[in-house]
Amino acid sequence: MVSILKTLGVGILTVLLSPFIALVLALYFVYTLLGFIVMFFINIVKFFQGKSILDPLDIDKKAKNILEARAQYDKRYKDAVINSAPNNNNYQNAYPNAYQNNYQVPNENPIEQNNPSGGEFNNDNAN
Repeated sequence: MVSILKTLGVGILTVLLSPFIALVLALYFVYTLLGFIVMFFINIVKFFQGKSILDPLDIDKKAKNILEARAQYDKRYKDAVINSAPNNNNYQNAYPNAYQNNYQVPNENPIEQNNPSGGEFNNDNAN
């Protein structure tokens, strides 16, 4: 008898609370629908302004900081190398004949250089 009353009590409670559960679900649906519509128009405006639709994540901010620091380091390193390079005016006559008139013009067609008959390489002797 007690189990029947428990079952009837749960059933009656479910019937009485079901309109409130449906109301909560309906309000949540309306809330999410309005949020979707508002975010849609906000993102359309951002898109046509040329801004990013998504907010940067923490990892994106860290990556941007690392890339900026690396770019600054590379610029400082390049400036240091350029500024520490010897001035050619001071050293141009240190070895007067070492590099003069020793220019070698590379062959423009390496196939002709390696195979005087022209055309493709002959692989008859290849294993």
